[in-house]
Amino acid sequence: MERNGLPSIFIAVASVLSFLAPASSFDYKDALSKSLIYFEAQRSGHLPYDQRVRWRGHSRLTDGLQQGVDYILSDNPLQMSYMVGYGDKFPQRIHHRASSLPSMDVHPEKIPCKGGTPFYLSSQPNPNLLVGASVGGPVEDDRYLDLRSMFTQSEPTTYINAPMVGLLAYFHANA
Repeated sequence: MERNGLPSIFIAVASVLSFLAPASSFDYKDALSKSLIYFEAQRSGHLPYDQRVRWRGHSRLTDGLQQGVDYILSDNPLQMSYMVGYGDKFPQRIHHRASSLPSMDVHPEKIPCKGGTPFYLSSQPNPNLLVGASVGGPVEDDRYLDLRSMFTQSEPTTYINAPMVGLLAYFHANA
């Protein structure tokens, strides 16, 4: 099904387009050729000897993972861990109901749904640490506003935490 690492569908399309190119002012053959080179440049792993993109070397899917984990755990311009409870500086006001509401020991009265607003708007750190939760993190220029209302930065979600658990398990197993 593959020839020189390229799916045969691309070769079939290239063959068809080579006959259509003279009928049009647009150079479909050239566009497809450049698209295929771009496709080849996206490959990872051990590259074939006839790799046309010479600036790419062999790579692995794990290249750069350690730097990403280090960044999340405080090797960043703010020197802040984006995992709650890790290190000396981490998010204090995460957007998480159970973490931002007081415990029943401290506040035994029932808190109705709308009764949580004052706790949500409070500038005080969360009374309950959600240790190990990874938050969304900083914006593009490495700013992080430690506010519950900035939920895109301060909310721990499954799609953020699950990959982090996987990465940490990978590094533990391959230490």
